[in-house]
Amino acid sequence: MAVALTSEPVDDLNLCNQHLIYVMNDTVTTPDRYIVQVFEGESTSSQGPEIAKVYITPNAENRGVFDLGDIVSNRLLPPATVSFQGQDRFVMTGHNQNERAESTDRTVKKYTLRFGGIYDGDEDLNDDSAVKFLVGGAWQFKDGKHPSFSEYYADSLSNTAKLWYTDLPNNSQVIERHMADDDEGRVSIVMGYYLGITSYLLRVTVQAFQADGTSIHTETLTLSNSTTYRLNQYWIPCGPVNVKALFGSDWSDDWDYIELTPKAYNNAQVGAKYVIRKDCRPIKHQPVQLAWTNSVGGWDGLRFDARAPKTITKNEKRFRKDPVTWQSSSPTWNTWDRENTTFHNEGKIRFTLTHDQFSAEERALLEFCMRSRLVYYRYGTGDWLPCVVDTNSLLIEPAGSKMYRVSLAIEDANPVRC
Repeated sequence: MAVALTSEPVDDLNLCNQHLIYVMNDTVTTPDRYIVQVFEGESTSSQGPEIAKVYITPNAENRGVFDLGDIVSNRLLPPATVSFQGQDRFVMTGHNQNERAESTDRTVKKYTLRFGGIYDGDEDLNDDSAVKFLVGGAWQFKDGKHPSFSEYYADSLSNTAKLWYTDLPNNSQVIERHMADDDEGRVSIVMGYYLGITSYLLRVTVQAFQADGTSIHTETLTLSNSTTYRLNQYWIPCGPVNVKALFGSDWSDDWDYIELTPKAYNNAQVGAKYVIRKDCRPIKHQPVQLAWTNSVGGWDGLRFDARAPKTITKNEKRFRKDPVTWQSSSPTWNTWDRENTTFHNEGKIRFTLTHDQFSAEERALLEFCMRSRLVYYRYGTGDWLPCVVDTNSLLIEPAGSKMYRVSLAIEDANPVRC
């Protein structure tokens, strides 16, 4: 009597919000129930605690079918904050290092599965096992059964994968994004040595260029593998504000584009370049940046340059209070006393974002914002604040050759207390 796996997801590193189907079989004696134990680990020091023990009835073919996605779905998310010199800051803000997730974030975990069965009332455990490393993200049903995550592996010196954790497309080894001088942003990349991946990624070069291709300056960010799994996910500065802080006195406002290049120990490029193009579209109003957790365990963002009308809606409840002081020795009242008094007063800040020159790729990227769990906004050069997207407000219209006019409403996720 021994339960063995006959089918499992292929990639060692993948996303938690999908079907992760394991099939078990005992070729000698079909158990009364198959048993799956699930352990969640944070580092190589242990497999971690047991988070689930599942009993599965054999199907018509005497197989046990288990979906790990039922256990770990929504259990992991990209970090909202990163650790910087002992402080936790929002992941997109403009400090200058390649940061890692802070200690309490559930970003990357190892899941150990142990399989067994019940035979005549007795449990037989640890017949077979499997390991899976997961990050926060979601494949769709239309992507098929167990879609490959290898596009994010730097598993060869001649690697042509995307590598960066973004929903932007990889066009011939180039991922492009448009940002202006005062924009903040970071992009995620993962070291894979302790996550079941043969990875040649060792460093990322951040290089700024003028319009004629002349290099302004280069910084090399060295990455290291960590036995603590969440510390293998790095957040590389890509926004001009962040890169300016990284370059210091070597920064030039005359930049035209910035290249982030993943490299191996011998400086061979091992993934697509992440390129920031200078956004020179005219800006007459305070721009609004959006940032959201994307479908592959990272953060993406867009910029809205057109006027963003700000409105405040108010919700209040009142009661009628008698201003006469009946219980005093000489009942009276004052002319400034209120008879109608508010006991609940709360407001909501709402913005309508518009942009007249979205490209087809930016329009497609906005789809992932609409279904994201965490969305933040930044008005002008202010702080990043959480918001809620009005999913019924999105309007997309053609606006010239391959350009689109986009309108979207967002609401500050925190009420205005009055």
